[in-house]
Amino acid sequence: MDFCALAAALALLCAAGPAHAQSPGGAIGEAAEILHLRSAPPPAADFVERARPDQSEYERLAPTDKTNHKKSAAELDALASSLENARTANQRAAQGVHAPGPLGGKKPAKVKLDQQDP
Repeated sequence: MDFCALAAALALLCAAGPAHAQSPGGAIGEAAEILHLRSAPPPAADFVERARPDQSEYERLAPTDKTNHKKSAAELDALASSLENARTANQRAAQGVHAPGPLGGKKPAKVKLDQQDP
């Protein structure tokens, strides 16, 4: 079977799809098994079957709210001015504060090094 015929057969099987396939991926997988391009997966172990729920519910992670969240120029200007006010207030509050050095504010002891070997 040449590549074009294989591709056409695969496309036809994927388009029609088995009646019991739940998703396009499942249809492609079953078509690949029919054409012997892959082997069927082994059955799940008993403890896996017992642990699986009867029906799993798909929950979207992406927000489904399609409202427009764009801000107007006036809202952006107000936001920028409030951030600038907070920055200046933080700078004023930090002017009198001095962080202690690595020795907790203590000055390091001076060490005298002798230039001569004993």
